[in-house]
Amino acid sequence: MTPEHFAGHFEDASRGTVAEGAAVDCHCETDTGAAGAQGIRLCDLELEYPP
Repeated sequence: MTPEHFAGHFEDASRGTVAEGAAVDCHCETDTGAAGAQGIRLCDLELEYPP
């Protein structure tokens, strides 16, 4: 799955939720034998709260 493909799925799934419009920064592991290469892992989450 490409980063653009994943971002499209996220955009569809987040529509109508608090996550709608969130920025998605994806990186793909090029070594398919690496640990976790066949899955999706959330490495970082940044939240901003309204003042």
